[in-house]
Amino acid sequence: MRDRFGVLALALAAALLPACRLETRPPRESSRELEAVRAVVTRFHDALGAGNVDAARSLCWPGATVLAAPRGDTDWLRPADSAIPRLYRGVNVQTVGSAVRIEGDLATAWLDLRLDPGTPAEREGTELLGLLRVAGVWRITHVAPAERPVVP
Repeated sequence: MRDRFGVLALALAAALLPACRLETRPPRESSRELEAVRAVVTRFHDALGAGNVDAARSLCWPGATVLAAPRGDTDWLRPADSAIPRLYRGVNVQTVGSAVRIEGDLATAWLDLRLDPGTPAEREGTELLGLLRVAGVWRITHVAPAERPVVP
């Protein structure tokens, strides 16, 4: 009886196999677009780490914002132009992981960061960047840093 059940199960599986079809779907975002977003994010952090504020600003669209801890008021969103010089001032930033999501011309990049690696001040943080693609060019529209800089 047991052998008969095994043979029946095998015959049923063999009969259903041709009816099975693997469906493949292309990813929502192409690997080329993912790499383009990652390149902007990497260049942004490299510029900040090198103290090259102009290079970091050039990777942002006009009107970009930074989530920053206010001093004495409740305005948490600051223009990137004025807040970027304070971002990670004197802090070495190393990206240890990232997740990028693209929906049309909008992208988000979640980053796991190591700040000041190899020093007594080493710590971990997370950062979110919003990006917009216009005419094939990705630029940053919003930064929510791992450590919110205090801006006057």
